[in-house]
Order: sequence, then structure tokens, then C-alpha cells
Amino acid sequence: MKKKRIAKRITSGLVLFLLVAAVFGALVMLLWNAFIPALFNGPTISYWQAVGVLLLLHILLRGTPYYGLRARRIARRRQARSRRPRPA
Repeated sequence: MKKKRIAKRITSGLVLFLLVAAVFGALVMLLWNAFIPALFNGPTISYWQAVGVLLLLHILLRGTPYYGLRARRIARRRQARSRRPRPA
């Protein structure tokens, strides 16, 4: 029973991630193709190039997984350890 629930959560999370990535990729492509060629005489991009731009922006602006969630989790553990009373 518990395995089914875990499998369902993983599957629904993966489907949600793919759906959000598809929507954001299409949005970036549409906005890029609407503004960049008109404003800067730049090239138009395909859907997969737009997804690549999103991935590149994520890496440059947010960092790698070692910078984001893992670093926050480690910081919370250190903070919790410092709050614990020390034995005398």
C-alpha cells in the first residue's frame, strides 16, 4: 500500500514537472520570437532551444543542486545543532 502511494507521488510529480517545463518552454519561445527579432534583429529559436535557454538560465542564476536545496538543508542542521543545549 505504501509503495503504491510513493509510486503515485513520483509519477504525478514527474508528470507535473514535464507539464510545467513544456509550458515554460513554449512561453519562452513565444516571447523570444515576438520580441528579440523585432527589437535587436536577432534570430528566432525553436522549442528545444527555448528549453535550453531555460536550463542555462537556471544554472546561471540559481546554481547547481549543491548550491540550492542541499546547502539550505545543511545550514538548517547546523543551526539546529547550535541551538541544542550542551551537556555540562
